Amino acid sequence: QSLPVVVPQISLVAAEDHSGGSFPESLSLSIPAVPDITRTLELSYVVADDCETAWDESVSPEVVCTVDNVDYKYGSGCNLFTVGFDATVGHLATNDFGPIDARDFNFVKFWIKSSVAINSGEMQYQLDDTPGCVSPLKEIDIGALAADAWTEKTLSLGDASALSALCSHAIAMDIDKGAFALRIDQ
Repeated sequence: QSLPVVVPQISLVAAEDHSGGSFPESLSLSIPAVPDITRTLELSYVVADDCETAWDESVSPEVVCTVDNVDYKYGSGCNLFTVGFDATVGHLATNDFGPIDARDFNFVKFWIKSSVAINSGEMQYQLDDTPGCVSPLKEIDIGALAADAWTEKTLSLGDASALSALCSHAIAMDIDKGAFALRIDQ
Protein backbone atom coordinates (compact mmCIF):
# COMPACT_ATOMS: atom_id res chain seq x y z
CA GLN A 1 0.00 0.00 0.00
CA SER A 2 1.36 3.41 -0.96
CA LEU A 3 1.26 6.59 1.06
CA PRO A 4 -0.30 9.33 -1.09
CA VAL A 5 1.68 12.53 -1.54
CA VAL A 6 -0.21 15.82 -1.60
CA VAL A 7 0.62 17.84 -4.73
CA PRO A 8 -0.78 21.37 -5.12
CA GLN A 9 -2.68 21.89 -8.35
CA ILE A 10 -2.45 25.21 -10.16
CA SER A 11 -4.91 26.05 -12.89
CA LEU A 12 -4.81 29.03 -15.20
CA VAL A 13 -7.98 30.37 -16.75
CA ALA A 14 -7.64 32.73 -19.71
CA ALA A 15 -10.61 34.45 -21.33
CA GLU A 16 -10.34 36.02 -24.74
CA ASP A 17 -11.63 39.59 -25.15
CA HIS A 18 -13.09 40.01 -28.71
CA SER A 19 -13.26 43.80 -28.52
CA GLY A 20 -9.59 44.05 -29.48
CA GLY A 21 -8.42 44.19 -25.89
CA SER A 22 -6.13 41.99 -23.90
CA PHE A 23 -6.46 38.47 -22.43
CA PRO A 24 -7.34 38.80 -18.75
CA GLU A 25 -6.08 35.92 -16.59
CA SER A 26 -7.15 34.62 -13.28
CA LEU A 27 -4.96 32.27 -11.22
CA SER A 28 -6.36 29.76 -8.75
CA LEU A 29 -4.46 27.48 -6.42
CA SER A 30 -6.08 24.45 -4.84
CA ILE A 31 -4.53 21.96 -2.45
CA PRO A 32 -6.23 18.57 -2.13
CA ALA A 33 -7.20 17.31 1.33
CA VAL A 34 -4.29 15.95 3.37
CA PRO A 35 -4.44 12.15 3.70
CA ASP A 36 -4.72 10.57 7.15
CA ILE A 37 -1.25 9.31 8.08
CA THR A 38 -1.89 8.63 11.76
CA ARG A 39 -1.71 4.83 11.33
CA THR A 40 1.52 4.57 9.32
CA LEU A 41 3.09 2.20 11.88
CA GLU A 42 0.70 -0.49 10.68
CA LEU A 43 2.86 -0.61 7.55
CA SER A 44 6.13 -0.78 9.54
CA TYR A 45 7.69 -4.08 10.48
CA VAL A 46 10.76 -5.71 11.98
CA VAL A 47 11.91 -9.21 11.10
CA ALA A 48 12.63 -10.73 14.50
CA ASP A 49 13.67 -14.13 13.09
CA ASP A 50 14.04 -15.05 9.43
CA CYS A 51 14.13 -18.76 10.42
CA GLU A 52 17.23 -19.38 8.27
CA THR A 53 18.99 -21.10 11.20
CA ALA A 54 17.66 -23.84 13.45
CA TRP A 55 16.08 -22.72 16.72
CA ASP A 56 18.48 -23.73 19.47
CA GLU A 57 17.91 -21.58 22.54
CA SER A 58 15.80 -24.26 24.21
CA VAL A 59 14.47 -27.41 22.55
CA SER A 60 12.19 -30.06 24.07
CA PRO A 61 13.95 -33.46 24.37
CA GLU A 62 11.58 -35.12 21.88
CA VAL A 63 11.86 -32.36 19.28
CA VAL A 64 14.57 -32.03 16.64
CA CYS A 65 15.03 -28.56 15.12
CA THR A 66 16.64 -28.28 11.70
CA VAL A 67 16.50 -26.00 8.68
CA ASP A 68 14.42 -27.26 5.75
CA ASN A 69 15.92 -25.99 2.48
CA VAL A 70 13.24 -27.67 0.32
CA ASP A 71 9.81 -26.67 1.66
CA TYR A 72 9.87 -23.03 2.80
CA LYS A 73 8.29 -19.63 2.03
CA TYR A 74 11.12 -17.03 2.08
CA GLY A 75 14.88 -16.88 1.82
CA SER A 76 16.69 -20.19 1.57
CA GLY A 77 14.93 -22.26 4.23
CA CYS A 78 12.60 -22.45 7.21
CA ASN A 79 12.67 -23.99 10.67
CA LEU A 80 11.49 -27.58 10.79
CA PHE A 81 10.45 -29.02 14.14
CA THR A 82 10.25 -32.82 13.97
CA VAL A 83 8.09 -33.66 16.98
CA GLY A 84 8.33 -37.21 18.37
CA PHE A 85 5.51 -39.33 19.84
CA ASP A 86 6.85 -38.76 23.35
CA ALA A 87 7.02 -34.96 23.16
CA THR A 88 5.43 -33.32 26.17
CA VAL A 89 2.98 -30.45 26.31
CA GLY A 90 4.80 -27.12 26.61
CA HIS A 91 7.55 -25.48 24.60
CA LEU A 92 8.54 -27.32 21.46
CA ALA A 93 11.41 -24.86 20.99
CA THR A 94 12.47 -21.30 21.74
CA ASN A 95 14.85 -18.98 19.93
CA ASP A 96 16.61 -15.78 20.88
CA PHE A 97 16.68 -12.51 18.92
CA GLY A 98 16.75 -8.78 19.50
CA PRO A 99 16.24 -7.11 21.78
CA ILE A 100 13.28 -5.53 20.02
CA ASP A 101 11.03 -2.77 21.32
CA ALA A 102 7.59 -3.85 20.07
CA ARG A 103 5.44 -1.35 21.99
CA ASP A 104 4.43 0.49 18.80
CA PHE A 105 3.48 -2.65 16.87
CA ASN A 106 0.03 -4.21 16.55
CA PHE A 107 0.66 -7.67 15.10
CA VAL A 108 3.12 -10.51 14.74
CA LYS A 109 3.12 -12.28 11.37
CA PHE A 110 4.71 -15.52 10.19
CA TRP A 111 4.14 -18.50 7.89
CA ILE A 112 3.46 -21.89 9.45
CA LYS A 113 2.77 -25.41 8.17
CA SER A 114 1.91 -28.56 10.11
CA SER A 115 1.81 -32.13 8.85
CA VAL A 116 -1.29 -32.71 11.02
CA ALA A 117 -4.40 -30.57 11.45
CA ILE A 118 -4.18 -28.19 14.40
CA ASN A 119 -7.32 -26.91 16.12
CA SER A 120 -7.64 -23.48 17.67
CA GLY A 121 -6.26 -23.54 21.23
CA GLU A 122 -3.79 -26.38 20.62
CA MET A 123 -0.66 -24.31 19.82
CA GLN A 124 0.60 -20.99 21.12
CA TYR A 125 3.11 -18.41 19.95
CA GLN A 126 4.92 -16.80 22.89
CA LEU A 127 7.06 -13.67 23.31
CA ASP A 128 9.25 -12.82 26.28
CA ASP A 129 11.92 -10.43 27.51
CA THR A 130 13.63 -13.34 29.29
CA PRO A 131 15.87 -15.90 27.50
CA GLY A 132 14.20 -19.26 26.98
CA CYS A 133 10.77 -17.64 27.02
CA VAL A 134 10.48 -18.80 30.65
CA SER A 135 7.83 -16.27 31.67
CA PRO A 136 6.05 -15.21 28.47
CA LEU A 137 4.80 -11.63 28.34
CA LYS A 138 2.50 -12.64 25.47
CA GLU A 139 0.93 -16.00 24.72
CA ILE A 140 -1.16 -15.91 21.57
CA ASP A 141 -3.25 -18.75 20.16
CA ILE A 142 -1.95 -19.70 16.70
CA GLY A 143 -5.43 -20.83 15.70
CA ALA A 144 -6.48 -23.60 13.37
CA LEU A 145 -4.14 -25.02 10.72
CA ALA A 146 -5.06 -27.39 7.92
CA ALA A 147 -2.68 -30.31 7.47
CA ASP A 148 0.11 -29.88 4.91
CA ALA A 149 -0.73 -26.29 3.92
CA TRP A 150 1.32 -23.15 4.43
CA THR A 151 -0.74 -20.54 6.28
CA GLU A 152 0.23 -16.93 6.91
CA LYS A 153 -0.75 -16.04 10.46
CA THR A 154 -1.34 -12.47 11.62
CA LEU A 155 -1.74 -12.48 15.39
CA SER A 156 -2.81 -9.42 17.34
CA LEU A 157 -0.41 -8.27 20.06
CA GLY A 158 -3.24 -6.51 21.91
CA ASP A 159 -1.81 -4.34 24.69
CA ALA A 160 1.87 -4.13 23.73
CA SER A 161 2.90 -1.65 26.46
CA ALA A 162 5.11 -4.22 28.24
CA LEU A 163 6.91 -5.39 25.09
CA SER A 164 9.85 -2.98 25.30
CA ALA A 165 12.74 -5.48 25.27
CA LEU A 166 11.66 -8.73 23.60
CA CYS A 167 14.50 -11.20 23.17
CA SER A 168 12.91 -14.66 22.90
CA HIS A 169 9.99 -16.39 21.21
CA ALA A 170 8.56 -19.89 21.38
CA ILE A 171 6.12 -22.32 19.86
CA ALA A 172 4.24 -24.16 22.59
CA MET A 173 1.94 -27.17 22.29
CA ASP A 174 -1.07 -27.21 24.63
CA ILE A 175 -2.56 -30.52 23.38
CA ASP A 176 -0.44 -33.59 22.60
CA LYS A 177 -0.62 -34.08 18.82
CA GLY A 178 1.56 -37.19 18.65
CA ALA A 179 4.35 -37.29 16.08
CA PHE A 180 4.25 -34.54 13.44
CA ALA A 181 6.35 -32.01 11.56
CA LEU A 182 5.94 -28.26 12.02
CA ARG A 183 7.53 -25.60 9.83
CA ILE A 184 7.76 -21.88 10.59
CA ASP A 185 9.19 -19.15 8.37
CA GLN A 186 9.85 -15.39 8.34
